[in-house]
Amino acid sequence: GKNTDLLNFLNQSDIEKRRRSIEIPFFTAGSYLAVTRADPHSPSGTSKFVGICIARRNKGLGSTFILRNVLNGMGVEMMYELYSPAIREIQVLKLERRRRAKLYYLRDKPAKYSTVSEKMQPVPNDGVPSVYKRKKGEPS
Repeated sequence: GKNTDLLNFLNQSDIEKRRRSIEIPFFTAGSYLAVTRADPHSPSGTSKFVGICIARRNKGLGSTFILRNVLNGMGVEMMYELYSPAIREIQVLKLERRRRAKLYYLRDKPAKYSTVSEKMQPVPNDGVPSVYKRKKGEPS
């Protein structure tokens, strides 16, 4: 009906606004990302989290993605709202995709499969995700 049209329009215009203030890069589940967000509790005013994107949900303004990493032997997952004003930067460290859309299976795998170095340097990409090369005995 009319109301949903209006809502879609408003969502769309909010997304456009957001895209103008921050570059939202293309990435897929399986990509390695670094997200910097506003953090009032940190001395620098921002905090950065590096991880592998295990899920991405595209739902207009409500789009979210989940990053996973292993810190001090503990699996840590952060869910972000793609268009949240708190996000200062989304950097694609490695554009990579897997066979599945959701990588929840990493939760049951040894830590090494989910560990991403905080110091990881971006790997140049031409906008096409490279396909993940499985290690022996690892799921697709």
